Formats: sequence, structure tokens, C-alpha cells
Amino acid sequence: MLVTTTMAKRIGMAAVAAAVTTGGVVVGSGSAGAVSLPDVSVSKNLLPFGCQAVVTNLGGATARDVVVHEIPFGATQGLGDIAPGQTKSASYIDCAMVFFGIRVYVTTSNGDSNPFNNVARIYP
Repeated sequence: MLVTTTMAKRIGMAAVAAAVTTGGVVVGSGSAGAVSLPDVSVSKNLLPFGCQAVVTNLGGATARDVVVHEIPFGATQGLGDIAPGQTKSASYIDCAMVFFGIRVYVTTSNGDSNPFNNVARIYP
């Protein structure tokens, strides 16, 4: 059987349009089959005697076991779960005492759709 370009396009479109169920995850075309992931974002908030890492979940799923990791000292602060649209903060005191700055990064136990917004310099 000769497969023309038009037939190949139709076959490809039909394959994309078909939903495939594997292991409880539905994958298909459009947003109906899309799997939602958390997207934690971190920013800074300066306080009179300290600073904060402000973590917001911009994604469509709850971010589980969120942890803020401080650089350079390696201290961690667990924030628990963060629902979509929710914000939680990790506070630090005497941020001005660290002359080379404080950076943080955020991790979750169930992934992140945009890891590029998981790092911030919270002081200065």
C-alpha cells in the first residue's frame, strides 16, 4: 500500500487525538489529558532585622514537601505542602551580617514544571 503525505498527516493527527491510558495517567490532545504539576517560585522580602524567602506555587497541583535550601551555609527550612496559588515564607535573621549575600533554592518531592524560578538571591 502506498502511503501518501496526506495519509501520513491524517494518521499522525489521529494518533495525537487518541487518548492513551497508562498506569492511571491519561495522555491525550488538548488540556483534558494534561497532567498538572506544581510550579514553586521563590522571591525575596526584606525585613527590618532580616529577610525572607517567599515561596509561591504558581502551578495547578499541590507542591508536596517543599524545602528551602540556603546557600552558602546549607541550612534548610521545611514549608510542608503548598496548594496552587498559596504562598509561604522562610525567614532569616541578621541577613546584613552576610556580606557576600544569601541565596536560596526550593525543592519539592513531586516535581516542578518550571525549575528556572526556583532560585533567588534574598539578600542584598
